[in-house]
Amino acid sequence: MVTSETTRPTDALVELATALGGANVEHGADYIVFDLEDAVVNANVKDGAARIRIRVYLGYAEPSVVESWVARQPQPISGCLQVVNHRDGAVEPRLLFERPVTGTEWSSDPLADDIRASLDAWSNDETVNYTSCRGGAFQVRDDPRDLSPSNAWLLLGDQASYPGRDELAVLRDEGNVGIFDLQWTAAKQTLLGDLALIYFMAPDKAACFITRAASNAFFARDIEVNADRDVADEQRWAYFTPPIEIEPIPFKTLQAAAGGHLILKGRSGKFLRPETVAALLPIRAKNSEDQAELERVMSVPVGLADLPPPEDIDIESWKQIAAGALGLEAQVCRYVVEPLLEHVLHGTTLKPKSEYRVPGGSIDYVIRNGTAPTTAIEVKLATVEPPSGDWSESKDFRQLRRYMDELGVPGVLIDAHRVLLVDHGADHPYRDIARRTASSNDVDAIRRHLVRL
Repeated sequence: MVTSETTRPTDALVELATALGGANVEHGADYIVFDLEDAVVNANVKDGAARIRIRVYLGYAEPSVVESWVARQPQPISGCLQVVNHRDGAVEPRLLFERPVTGTEWSSDPLADDIRASLDAWSNDETVNYTSCRGGAFQVRDDPRDLSPSNAWLLLGDQASYPGRDELAVLRDEGNVGIFDLQWTAAKQTLLGDLALIYFMAPDKAACFITRAASNAFFARDIEVNADRDVADEQRWAYFTPPIEIEPIPFKTLQAAAGGHLILKGRSGKFLRPETVAALLPIRAKNSEDQAELERVMSVPVGLADLPPPEDIDIESWKQIAAGALGLEAQVCRYVVEPLLEHVLHGTTLKPKSEYRVPGGSIDYVIRNGTAPTTAIEVKLATVEPPSGDWSESKDFRQLRRYMDELGVPGVLIDAHRVLLVDHGADHPYRDIARRTASSNDVDAIRRHLVRL
């Protein structure tokens, strides 16, 4: 999430149903299902908690009827029209859309026109004229390809995961309307908008694609890793924008750009310093018609990769430290937490205490007024945001709450890229602050949260 105030995904889903005039609404924390005339709409928050996936099922018919009708339709202005084969053998046309979790004005979004035009054409066996209901090109909101990347990563793959031409074409068409379906194993510090080069092991031994992260990293056990060898199911993943095929960058070139030090063993998602990326320029698209899109996506990260002495970190440099440069929880403590506390507690009588023992364990930090704890602070390398917005599903949040409850105090959850403020007894953070984009108001909010005398 890039906004400071936390947004419950349920609210966005309910707003969608209300704006479209949905009936027979059923919803949970991270999904909603409702009827829209003769269609059924099913929407959910994707893992990574950045985007909502919306599926509109237009109605069953004989397979030949569905396939023929879809084949003669143009694509919607702001989504995709597909043929869906259900497990029970039923077939129907389906519209697919994606939108950001926050900030979408559903009542004026073109998906409403796309849905109603499709419903009318399907009911009357006609061809949809999407351009008559919405003029101009569709602008993808919060497109990760237009963000300044904080980090750069080297993702790993092999021949089993190498995308084919048809797959690349589908991903490109979906990406044009803001649908980002590509999943890849990634580092846990991966952030929305991060740059990634996809490297393929032998026989390629080269980086062959460039992409951007379309979500923060998330943890999953139920996604099958597409690989030539056995890979553990427990992985960190992220969604990515359509990969752009480039002239291959051999391992030796990557190694030289990294100053001679590049280890590919271990999990996917190797941090690439900004100067490493800069040393690889210029990078050329394998197909010349992709060069303009490559230049849009290819951007040297802006995050600070060299960790300054902690005593020299002010708020501006604190914001600039790249999450990827913080490979250990101990580094988050030293370079993020302690400089922040030094800044916001300056001029007060409050003092931080690390490794504070309580019956249920050891709290990373507490803020104390004399000897009395006033705030509990838990530190992680990366905190996974539950897509449902139900923070009771997060073991990190549950751990913080346990310490807060034992001490009877408010809390803070801090990781490599965010600060979550939690009131005593609350079941979710009331403020979510992205370190990279933290404003003076955000820093003041952290100070007010800690200084509660």
